[in-house]
Amino acid sequence: MCIHLARTYVVDRPDPLSEVLLSLHLLQRRDGVGVFARWRRRMLSRLDEPAHAQLTRAPPHGYSPDLLTPAASALGLEQGLQRLAATLLVNNKLSCTGTGAENHDRHARIRWG
Repeated sequence: MCIHLARTYVVDRPDPLSEVLLSLHLLQRRDGVGVFARWRRRMLSRLDEPAHAQLTRAPPHGYSPDLLTPAASALGLEQGLQRLAATLLVNNKLSCTGTGAENHDRHARIRWG
């Protein structure tokens, strides 16, 4: 029996920040050179230093933090970007207030509610 399939649903439109996250993954990968090489060069040349630094938050393989795709983005790109900016601002402020270990629980509460 496939219980997980019963819980599957299809959304009526793509989630804009999920699309951005997947594009960031693709931007950093090395496969698909014939298809994506020109696009990658063009996009990477347009990124400023702060944007380049954000690529570490979305590695091309493995886990990406859920905070990069807040549920608010289901309401549209603008709402999702506002929520993401607020989350990253709080996250960055906490990161600057100590060694990090003492802030771990506060980070978790902010990210996961």
